[in-house]
Amino acid sequence: MSLAEPEREFREKTQWSLQGACREKPYYGSYFFPTSPHDPLIPTAKAICARCPVSQECAQYAWQNQEPHGIWGGIDEWERRRALLLYTVLTRPVEPVQTVEVSVEITFHF
Repeated sequence: MSLAEPEREFREKTQWSLQGACREKPYYGSYFFPTSPHDPLIPTAKAICARCPVSQECAQYAWQNQEPHGIWGGIDEWERRRALLLYTVLTRPVEPVQTVEVSVEITFHF
């Protein structure tokens, strides 16, 4: 496989991104990679995603590829981490509960 093959596959998988509202100037890049969950640009980036025609594809791509950075489809990296943790907890196999039969005799004295 040539070095160009993975790049071609990536471009085919992300063709939708060419229609992204985030590609418009002056937004491209800087708004979508905050350095903390309290970055003041996050609401602006999410507002741009809210009007984007490919936000669903974008969010799905980030989820499927476990994208560790940035805002994708209106979902920031901290929200994706929390969602992944919740998904992991809710879908992990649960050990069967062992039941024990207990007999108790209660006597009342009046």
